[in-house]
Amino acid sequence: MTESVLPEPGRRRSRKRRSGCLPVMLVALLFGAIVAWFARGAISDVKDMFAGPEDYAGPGAGAVTVVIDPGQSIRSMGDRLEGLDVVASSDAFVDAAGKNAKSQSIQAATYQMKKQMKAADAVAFLADPKNAGAGNTVTVPEGARVGQIVDAIEKKTDFTEKRTTDLLANPASIGLPAEAAGNPEGYLYPATYEINDRTTPKSLLSQMVAQTAAAEKDLGITAGARKAWA
Repeated sequence: MTESVLPEPGRRRSRKRRSGCLPVMLVALLFGAIVAWFARGAISDVKDMFAGPEDYAGPGAGAVTVVIDPGQSIRSMGDRLEGLDVVASSDAFVDAAGKNAKSQSIQAATYQMKKQMKAADAVAFLADPKNAGAGNTVTVPEGARVGQIVDAIEKKTDFTEKRTTDLLANPASIGLPAEAAGNPEGYLYPATYEINDRTTPKSLLSQMVAQTAAAEKDLGITAGARKAWA
């Protein structure tokens, strides 16, 4: 009678144990890869968080005309400079202005600046009164009356008072809307306007009226609402 040889008890169990470990190891490796992927993204986000806003290295190149309006905020200046590619980001300009006490004395004027400047350099440039083009701009202050605006135009340009008042007396020539009923009061937008060789009394007044219309459109002010508000 032949004796049957039984396998050793431990062998089959050890094979099963080894084959059962493989899926677990694969899952662990996959999980580790996913964690590493997300960790890399998180580290990158943290680095970006502490790196500060985007900024150019400077010193910049080319030329661009920048108009700073009366009462314009630092944030608004930054937005305008970013739009003109003078600075890489408005945030960088705001941060640089916060570190420069002279930024609070930036004048409303026209400036000839470079593109892609370092934000700190842009702030320093604007804060230097020597860089303000005082001779080639007309500033309409907030709340100025028509008579005061006419005086400012006469002082800053070669335009005569008579020529300016004649245009104001002919509202259609400068684009004054019908609801103004011929009265330009409140329709000459407060801002700083650049004067160059192509500027005429008509184009200057028309620009002021157009600025008012654009601002009211942005704010959603209708003709009826303007009358009620006035």
